[in-house]
Amino acid sequence: MKALMASSVVCVALGELGDALAIVTILTLNAILGALQEQKAEGALQALDKMTAPTARVRRYGKVQRIPAAELVPGDIVLLEQGDGVPADLRLIEAHGLEIEESALTGEPYPVPKKAGLITDCVPLLDCDNLAFMGTNVTRGRAAGLVTATGMSTEIGKIAGMLNEHKREPTPLQNRMAAVGGAILKYSLAASGVVVLAGVLRGGSLFQMFLTGVCLAVAAIPEGLPAVVTIAMASGVRRMAKENAVVRHLPAVETLGSAALICTDKTGTLTQNRQQVQSVYTSSGWWQAQPGDQQLKPVQAGNNDPQDLVTMLTAGVLCNDAGLHWSQNKPSTGTKPQWRVEGDPTEGALLLATSQNGLNYKEIQGKWRRVRELPFDAGRLRMTVICREKSLGHAVFMKGAPEIVFGLCSQIQHRGKIIPLDDISRQAALEASERMAGDAMRVLAIAYRPLDDPGLSDPEQSLILLGLAGMADPPRPEAANAIATCHRAGIKVVMITGDHPYTALTIANKLGITKSRKVLTGRDMERLNDFELAAVVREVNVFARVLPAHKLRLVKAFRQQGEILAMVGDGINDAPAVKEGDIGVAMGRTGTDVTIQAADIVLIDDDFATLVSAVEQGRGIYSNIRRSVRYLLSTNAGEVLLMFLSVLFGLPMPLLPIQLLFLNLLGDGLPALALGVEPLAEDLMDQAPRPANQSFFDGGLNTQIVSRGVSLGLAGLGTYHWALRHGDLNRARTVALATITSGQLLAAMDCGERKGSKSNHFLAGSVAISAALLAGAIYLPFGRRVFKTSPLGLMDAAVVLGTAGLTSIMDKAIADFWHGNKSGKKPKMPSNKEKNGELPD
Repeated sequence: MKALMASSVVCVALGELGDALAIVTILTLNAILGALQEQKAEGALQALDKMTAPTARVRRYGKVQRIPAAELVPGDIVLLEQGDGVPADLRLIEAHGLEIEESALTGEPYPVPKKAGLITDCVPLLDCDNLAFMGTNVTRGRAAGLVTATGMSTEIGKIAGMLNEHKREPTPLQNRMAAVGGAILKYSLAASGVVVLAGVLRGGSLFQMFLTGVCLAVAAIPEGLPAVVTIAMASGVRRMAKENAVVRHLPAVETLGSAALICTDKTGTLTQNRQQVQSVYTSSGWWQAQPGDQQLKPVQAGNNDPQDLVTMLTAGVLCNDAGLHWSQNKPSTGTKPQWRVEGDPTEGALLLATSQNGLNYKEIQGKWRRVRELPFDAGRLRMTVICREKSLGHAVFMKGAPEIVFGLCSQIQHRGKIIPLDDISRQAALEASERMAGDAMRVLAIAYRPLDDPGLSDPEQSLILLGLAGMADPPRPEAANAIATCHRAGIKVVMITGDHPYTALTIANKLGITKSRKVLTGRDMERLNDFELAAVVREVNVFARVLPAHKLRLVKAFRQQGEILAMVGDGINDAPAVKEGDIGVAMGRTGTDVTIQAADIVLIDDDFATLVSAVEQGRGIYSNIRRSVRYLLSTNAGEVLLMFLSVLFGLPMPLLPIQLLFLNLLGDGLPALALGVEPLAEDLMDQAPRPANQSFFDGGLNTQIVSRGVSLGLAGLGTYHWALRHGDLNRARTVALATITSGQLLAAMDCGERKGSKSNHFLAGSVAISAALLAGAIYLPFGRRVFKTSPLGLMDAAVVLGTAGLTSIMDKAIADFWHGNKSGKKPKMPSNKEKNGELPD
């Protein structure tokens, strides 16, 4: 950029206003395109502010009053009830059936039981069940809590602080382009200096040679390079938008293609972010949910009694405070309508399972009127209701932790009949519970009994066990294939979640993230210093029970190893880590405004597979930029070499300033832009990621640039010298112009050719247009007057095209020689052990 700005100043000083205007226009368009992509880049803190509850109910001076939440101070007593947002960090001093949804901190959607009292043991913050945190929501019960922190001192406030600390760094491509610009400037100045010195030593005018040197330096700088890079990325943005990935920060497009590591949240990213009844156990057999529709089917046909399932689902509906409504998630995403749960996701899963299995839960609840309730709390670990139906009378229904419910049951329903709960039946139910828990399900036991006396002081006894329901947040159907594609592409996938270690490890094993049993928790991380953590993260693919600060620390530890990292998340707890990653990726449907504002890329369909497609696009963009740079630098090098050698050999200037401008217009214009929007090759995801410190010119690019530049320069010099010997200077310059331009257009076609790619109609069209413009400049009277050219005869045209064709043949021969020598030196792909977080043997 600096070199181009300097060039525009020099062009103005020399009176070349056309060159100056072209350079300034390119720089301006580049800045506008970048600004349009980033105009909404810094809204995360404002979005976080909206989470704070506007008012709070407090008990002050013995009176209950409502005050603005901003006026809370440590020591205030805040009163909470169902539906309230927690306005500050609190230590609970009263709690009655309290459950709080803490996804703002953990990312997990299910409510957490809370209780009052002191905790004497040293436990992680997430396991402190006597604390309530600002930004979380009360889903059940009521409580009173003592304010311990407000504003930026709260856990949510600390997230805001972490977001504010991060400063955006230059992307790998920006660093590489800066290095390319520095190299161009250095070599162009060196060549210009040699030309000026040689000309002066041969008796030329110092001023004239200085002007020649400046013109040579300006000709060496590819003015179209910034526009090519920007348009290549913008083209990628357009293609990614069609794949449901919206880019908010333009350079992130290419950076994603460099990613060697993807760190992802679990809930809502790899899973569907909804609890689903996946398994049901009754004494007559097992029932399994079918993928997609949640319909329960017998595991062994013929053994199961449907009446047992219906009775259990009916009890689960009656002992339930959740609701369902039919709606879209976000209208702007175009998602299909679906059931949405209001209340506890676990209870909502029971309602959904009932609806998907032919029962109308609203009719069931309408027939049975609730007359009494014993609510769930952290001490009881169960919920009990007494309901009345006109013809059947009263009955008690219970759901809760299996170990609690089993102890309150004396009978069990088997094929519609009530039989004693003997040791064999009890052991079978216990083993079924352990089996579900082993599959990372949340297990609820469901029981009931008819009641003769609804006023019974202790209705929770002598119950009839109906069965067990196992619920889980199922993996996304496409996630496993997407992760397998990442592994094939040499990209390591790491899960970072606030969920429990066993659940996280089970999902990771199912999706193929890891085959090992290694998992690191937030509590484990707190025992490690930064150096020890950096050593450990190489061996682990699953991190569980982590807070936002832990996620941020993990991202920093991975980045210290020099790998390009993409951080994927949806919750507020993910936002600091998303912003810290080399590429931050947020979910569009389930993602919070805070995380979306902190991200570089937003996945509109919340599909992890979309991210993999975006990685492929990023790799294609980098490949296209390299192809454009190869073309621009090799053709500009040919121009410089032609002028450089002409001056050294004492020949007249082979190209006039207006011809140089025309040459740069044809070369740095349409063909270069067309190369930047080349279709993707089919094998991009079969290659290893680029190392973060890899030179832009690795892989033989420097050899290709030099060889094509030398062949173009020598071809132009040869035809120029031949034309000088057989005609006037004007005709010779026309021959040189035609030779260099024809060679450039052939170079563009050569750069566009590669195995496994589709044809680029834009490139073919741009070459045809450029060839037509060259013909117009040579053969049309107006073109000859403007560009000081002469019409070429058949012999001249044959020499020009033949010599230009030789440059293409030479280039292909050198490329074949290079690839032949390098065929056995492919980038090292990670081993299966390394992909799974294990150390290689």
